[in-house]
Amino acid sequence: MIVGYRHPTALSHLDRAPRAGATRLWTALIVLAAFAFRVAWVQALPYDYDRSYSPGIGLSILNQVQTGMTLIGMLHSESSNSGLTNPALPNYVFALVEIFDQSPYVVTLLSAMLGVLVPVFTVNLGTRLLGARVGLIAMMLAAGSAWSAFFARGAWYTAFFELAIILPVWLLVNALQSKKPVRLSLPIIAAAVMANFYLVAFAVATQFGAVVLLVRARLQNLPRTLVLFALAWFISVLCLAAVVAANRSTNIRTAGFELVYGNPTDEQKKDLTKPRLNLFTLERLSDLVGGYFDEVTPGWMFPSFTAGASPEIRAIRPAWTAEWLTANRTRSTVINLAGLLGLLIWVWHARSRLIMRVLVIFALIPVLEQIIVTSLLPTFPANHQNMFLAAPMIYLIPALGVDGFLRGCSWLGSRLGLQAAAAGARVIACAVGALVILAIPFVGWAGEANVLLHPPGTPQITDMPLLWQTRLSEAIRATCSVLDSPENPFELSRLKQQYWYYTLMHSARTVRAASDIHVGASDGWQVGGVGGDCAVRLADESAPPYSERVPITASEIAGRLSLFRAVALPAITGSVTTNNLGWRLLTTDLPARLHPGDLLVVQQRWLVERIASDSTDDARYDTFIKLLGPDGRTAAQADASSVRLATWMPGEQLQTATRLVLPADLKPGAYRIELTHYDRNQKKNAVFTVAGNPASNVSLFYELAVE
Repeated sequence: MIVGYRHPTALSHLDRAPRAGATRLWTALIVLAAFAFRVAWVQALPYDYDRSYSPGIGLSILNQVQTGMTLIGMLHSESSNSGLTNPALPNYVFALVEIFDQSPYVVTLLSAMLGVLVPVFTVNLGTRLLGARVGLIAMMLAAGSAWSAFFARGAWYTAFFELAIILPVWLLVNALQSKKPVRLSLPIIAAAVMANFYLVAFAVATQFGAVVLLVRARLQNLPRTLVLFALAWFISVLCLAAVVAANRSTNIRTAGFELVYGNPTDEQKKDLTKPRLNLFTLERLSDLVGGYFDEVTPGWMFPSFTAGASPEIRAIRPAWTAEWLTANRTRSTVINLAGLLGLLIWVWHARSRLIMRVLVIFALIPVLEQIIVTSLLPTFPANHQNMFLAAPMIYLIPALGVDGFLRGCSWLGSRLGLQAAAAGARVIACAVGALVILAIPFVGWAGEANVLLHPPGTPQITDMPLLWQTRLSEAIRATCSVLDSPENPFELSRLKQQYWYYTLMHSARTVRAASDIHVGASDGWQVGGVGGDCAVRLADESAPPYSERVPITASEIAGRLSLFRAVALPAITGSVTTNNLGWRLLTTDLPARLHPGDLLVVQQRWLVERIASDSTDDARYDTFIKLLGPDGRTAAQADASSVRLATWMPGEQLQTATRLVLPADLKPGAYRIELTHYDRNQKKNAVFTVAGNPASNVSLFYELAVE
């Protein structure tokens, strides 16, 4: 019979479950604690590439809808750790939110607040299945889970993942307890929909498949349920296939190697692909159950930021860091021990209760799946978020263990005639437990937030705290109509960086494609000619050519970042054109005189007249600068930046600055500067021609006096 949890008869007189009024009060207090834990210091979150994925794509979707783009064109998504493309549904959720507000702060705050539903569903399930006290303990564990809060605060693909798992489980328990098999269709459909939030959620299909087969004896309309099951998941697979096809996903094994091992040799690949038993999944599960949060040592609450933090940032961590980590590990160990006890109790009752067997199987299947996959494919990462497939059991089982321990203490106290002492011990245990479960992660959160809001040195632009990004965004949108998105040559995907810049401008249409910035001895940027073109730089980096600095009033940003705006553009004049690139040279500015050891900066404006004949994504031309002495010999030379041809559109300007440090022992005299563009791969020069003589092939020469 499918019923709620009934305590053993021998212990029923010892069960002092909280009364209804007290239960509601404790539930409200824990909900408030969960809310505070998820939204407190959210302004300190480092708003990096990962967190800008979905909000940035959401902004892109809004702009594409406005321009009438087809649905297939809007199916862009980012690759997962396995190399397959993630589902696109979160992008549309964020696009829907951004119809009303485009601020990344609002988007992040919303996902954090939705995470509060996790402990709410947990207490409901725990109370109905195991009693009010177990429900409250499970709720407390969910409310104080640093992992749960961390992913909920992400505003990325995993932001809704835990909720996407718990909701179908909640519907499943409702269906089983109602004794109406037709209701089983609701959790199946919900799980199929939720699978389109995060790729790993497709593993839920195996869990629900096992559940359907397990309860087959109680389902009179089993064929209909199986058909519905197959149809719902088939549609989900088609949705994922459409996204993968639209993004042309990489090979799963190749992507796994690149992610985990970088670029191994063939011999290393042979060794790394040998199947071996990998129990690392159990360690991840233990971290998730116990709440031990140390994903990247020495980072604790924000590993994505602290992993790459400078030694100075790590050095100013609070003095109690070691004590905090010790307390965190102790807390985790105690909860894990309670989980082992709770698992034994759960299995004992699963012998006679169908719903207990259903849920324990639901939780064990993803653990076994992960062990099998990571053993057969050693390059496949075992991540903490993958273990959320076992939710809400990661909270219910240790809560049952804590409840069993308290029952044992009550039984022992009654046998020894120490009921009052036992009752007092329970009160003390509950108070200490609440403090340990909620206070330790909350204190760690506060310490990390302080470090992130006041870091020394200059962090990467895309690692700045959310508060800084919000203030920078306000300054940019008040000054600029277009923001330049610099290209990072070390990033695998330029779109990752562009999404971050989309959130700065609250729009994808006002962010230009990647420019050739800070590569070699030169930089450049794209200017549209309508005014308001801007670029963001680190404070110690050089200004873009032909630009002026815009003051930033926020003091914590002004010393670390600089905002530049293009100066007024001159009239289009000039007589030199690069035939094979389709640019016309408008102006060239360089100092007439310099001294030995000085920095020579040659600034140029180019008008893009047509799309280059070779405008593939990888097509580039490098700038080569050479200093020729009075005798015609080369006195100094350098390879400068590479220019991405596909970026520039007709009618726009490419503004470049090429730099060369003059030798300190350079003799005074008249020198010449030679500039040439060439294709580094094909060793092919870009041909400059003199107006009126298209057959001439020349480089650009300029005079310079060294004094």
